[in-house]
Amino acid sequence: MPPKIYMMTETDTPAAVFPVAPPLQPELITGLEQLPDAPAVLLWQTPKASERVHTIPASLFQKHAIVMLPDHQDIMKHTACLHAPIKGLISWQTFQRWPGHFLAIVQSGYPLLEPEMSFYLARTLYESKRKNSRIVSVQLHPDKAPPDLTYIERLVLEMLVNGASTNDIAHSLYYSVKTVKRYITRLLRKTDSPDRTTMVVRAYREGWVKATV
Repeated sequence: MPPKIYMMTETDTPAAVFPVAPPLQPELITGLEQLPDAPAVLLWQTPKASERVHTIPASLFQKHAIVMLPDHQDIMKHTACLHAPIKGLISWQTFQRWPGHFLAIVQSGYPLLEPEMSFYLARTLYESKRKNSRIVSVQLHPDKAPPDLTYIERLVLEMLVNGASTNDIAHSLYYSVKTVKRYITRLLRKTDSPDRTTMVVRAYREGWVKATV
């Protein structure tokens, strides 16, 4: 049975009732102590996500999938949240656009990430190479990456986690953009990911990739 979804909010007029079926409808709570013993999903709408994430006990991270929902205009101020074992960092405004889609994703155990955050993760690695830091590149781990990927699919996934765009990949592999998009579609299917953002986050979180020095 999918985990139940709960929601905390720090706004005066919370908009926590979504036009979705009851199994996906979050139950409002006012404190972490109200979370059940059974594994659950917690959506925390707060303009202070990077501060609040440090108040969450480690035991709750181990048991529950926690998604922080700051304001979109301040999303890049909360990159520190990505250092905590949360299940998602996505703006409240983006979340409200497709609540049913995002609720189903997080209830299924997949991470949620604001598109800008995905770019930030990949671009940080890219910039580290330009600044001659110790991390030279990120490569797929031979034993931990999905085993059924073809050689080309592994190359494409590796380029994605290193911050390459579709055009970059097409140029590097001498393929058309259309061909690269087909490979990305296959990767999404084989990794059971709803979108490339989720796939890149899973690659980091589940240890499919390793940094080379």
